[in-house]
Amino acid sequence: MAGALLSLRPMQFMERGVIVGSLKAMPRSPISSVLVATVWAFAAAPTVAQIDVPSPKVFSITDRNGVDMVRGSLTMNLGTVAVGGAEGLSNSISVIEGSIDGPYYRHSLAAGINRFFNPGRSLQTLTVTYFGDSIIFTRSSDGGYILKGGRGGTLSLSGGVYTYIAPDGSMASYATALRSWEDNAMANEASLLSVTRPSGEVLTYHYSGTSGVNLRLQSVTSTRGYQIHFEHAGSGPNVVKVEAINNTVEACAPTANVCVLTQEWPTLTLVNNSWVDNLGRVQRSSPDGVIWVSGAQWPVINSGYIWDNEQTAVKTVFDGNGTWSYSYGSKPDPTWFDQTSVNTITDPNGHVTTVKLQWSENFSYDPPRYEPTLVSVTDHLNQTTLYGFQRGTPSWVQYPEGDSETWLLNRKGNVVAYQHKPKLGSGLPTSTVSVTHAD
Repeated sequence: MAGALLSLRPMQFMERGVIVGSLKAMPRSPISSVLVATVWAFAAAPTVAQIDVPSPKVFSITDRNGVDMVRGSLTMNLGTVAVGGAEGLSNSISVIEGSIDGPYYRHSLAAGINRFFNPGRSLQTLTVTYFGDSIIFTRSSDGGYILKGGRGGTLSLSGGVYTYIAPDGSMASYATALRSWEDNAMANEASLLSVTRPSGEVLTYHYSGTSGVNLRLQSVTSTRGYQIHFEHAGSGPNVVKVEAINNTVEACAPTANVCVLTQEWPTLTLVNNSWVDNLGRVQRSSPDGVIWVSGAQWPVINSGYIWDNEQTAVKTVFDGNGTWSYSYGSKPDPTWFDQTSVNTITDPNGHVTTVKLQWSENFSYDPPRYEPTLVSVTDHLNQTTLYGFQRGTPSWVQYPEGDSETWLLNRKGNVVAYQHKPKLGSGLPTSTVSVTHAD
């Protein structure tokens, strides 16, 4: 396959920034700030202008088949139910393959807070799941929470309820009285209770069962009148049906396990280990948009141990036409001078893409975890793209022709500076924009 196998997917929105006062040179820093090349002038107007500043692109370290080339797991989308269009609700189902823990399902609406804590150690690490994102915080000595990874935002705890403020201003409440070790929500510390969006819309999460025993998400409702309903197998955590309903047309009790409906609504039903929609279709696709033929058994996935048998990863994927092969470089010894390794993708035509990783200790955990981070991707045409990250979000990308983009984020995940550097010889100037945000 020609072209880069890994993707930086475009954002669905642009970050709205406010340029305050006159634009001037920024202090030189690791992002190589220079004089702003563009000047906004307004006759008899305030010295404040609004512009669109590109946000860091949604980043996915996956190839066309959905294989994470850092850790080797494969993500496959199994379908989505939605109601109400852009102002409605939706839930996507995916399965993660290749992990040493075996395949497991994920529902995009399921969310919680998971706590990692080693007895006898002082550091506590919390992973907040929020609409498919994972945001990592550590607890500080004064009882506050420090952002360590993910899209940004703030976290606080009061009266048994965690409050997460997302970069767009949405407020999510997680209740410690609702804990689950099941349901794939990562909620051993707290489960999502509600989300209040800047527009005033409120999403409410409804549960059944007993906290810490068999708690399960039963439905999510919105103040716009929409509902995503989850039907479970008996009293267990396994979801067997998902429905998207307009409650202004037809009602279903939020905590009922089964909805008795007279109209046909978008549904996904688990039948013989496949999710079938209300039109009888089986949908399987990769995050990059590759659609596997309905009814066929592709992709065929084979996994094996990597990194001195520390974990498993996808080794081959057969897509019905050919086989993709994956190899993983040895995990370097922490005492070695060279802390890098190289993974490779070989497509059915023999084209090889190399992925370079940099290993380091992640001090967000106690004891620290020795983990890899993406450094570069070189495709079969020998074109290399370089990457830099800030808390797991791309903060610097240099493209094969030498042009680059840099983003500086604050602790809420908002862009506070952006720089575009054109390729050498283009004759175009480097531009830098600084941004302030209202609290």
